[in-house]
Amino acid sequence: MPASPSAGLPEGDSWRSAYVSESDDAEIRDVAAAFATEGWVIGRDRIHVSTAIEKAPGYSTFFLRYDGKKGRDYDAAAELPKLATLGLTVLEASGPDNVWLFSTDLPLGTLGTDPAFARWDGKRWREVPLPPSMTDKVKDAAVFAPDDVWLLAGEQRRPPPGHRLASEQAVWHWDGSRWTSVPLPAQAEAIDGRSGDDIWAVGNAPDDVELTKLAAMHYDGHSWRLAETPRYRFTDPSLYEPQADLDEVLVSGTGGVWATGQHTFDQGDEGNEPDDEAILLRWDSSRWVKEAAPDVSLCCVPVASDGAGGLVFGEAQRTAEGKVIGIGRPPYLPGRTGKVTEADRRQRLLLHEIERVPGTQQVWGVGYIGSGGADEENFYHGVVVTYGSS
Repeated sequence: MPASPSAGLPEGDSWRSAYVSESDDAEIRDVAAAFATEGWVIGRDRIHVSTAIEKAPGYSTFFLRYDGKKGRDYDAAAELPKLATLGLTVLEASGPDNVWLFSTDLPLGTLGTDPAFARWDGKRWREVPLPPSMTDKVKDAAVFAPDDVWLLAGEQRRPPPGHRLASEQAVWHWDGSRWTSVPLPAQAEAIDGRSGDDIWAVGNAPDDVELTKLAAMHYDGHSWRLAETPRYRFTDPSLYEPQADLDEVLVSGTGGVWATGQHTFDQGDEGNEPDDEAILLRWDSSRWVKEAAPDVSLCCVPVASDGAGGLVFGEAQRTAEGKVIGIGRPPYLPGRTGKVTEADRRQRLLLHEIERVPGTQQVWGVGYIGSGGADEENFYHGVVVTYGSS
């Protein structure tokens, strides 16, 4: 029986495997749930590229068109050759005939060098021009219509000890014919919204006391403005406050607006440092308020609405009433022997993205199920998993 990975939490339902890649060296990077029976999935399969020195690892991209039950291979590269070999990619959708793909960063060893933006119009993928002179990594995007798309780009990382992130960043807006750069009042890591005139972006900003403090920005259709956020402090007043960051924002019609992040004292030194603190904030229509966070790390962890006022994380669900329950992993997958050996029981589910299916209380998650160990025991199957009811 699958067991919950969240020790100490009452166990609820489990993730269910809906798709498992045939390759045992693959992963799925992102998903766009456009409708209950229409979704797009992008993954990559590890290959080896012969070089003059050795066989270097590389990746080939694969696409799936997912109908809520099965994933079917889709040859997107036949419509747009650049889609055959992409790096880190963001998929977003506002409906079955408006699905967007953004890819600009190509990891070492990946075949191909060209970034690509593309849009599925319900019939085929078509290339969309990149913002002028854009070379940075795509962080996140919010898609509302074919002529209303917001894009965050830039280097996605935490600052090294003793350094600050830039205090200002731009967001790109697509109006159907061109991209326009719009300045933001702070550094942003994630973006989401209900419509083109109700958008939130979250991240961090420099502070006189901390290296960074929380930052949440709202767009009302006219301008971006900072909203006040709670301050985080360690109980020991002698400790230097290093940083607090928000990495995810979720705007849900049923659950309101949420943001997650981390308050950390990681100075890069060995010693007796305080534990990191998970941050969970809720917008109550007038201000951001602290909420009790699940006892799991929320740093860079995907989050989705459960369709009933609560939240779903990779290992836990927080109900609308604030109760936290563990989510069990799917049943074990057979290893390279075709059976589930003792070594294969080390396998775990890692999710890169989870997304609620519009109009339902079901979420789709994508990532991989892998088992570390000796080379002959290693495997990594790309998976689509589901949780909740459709």
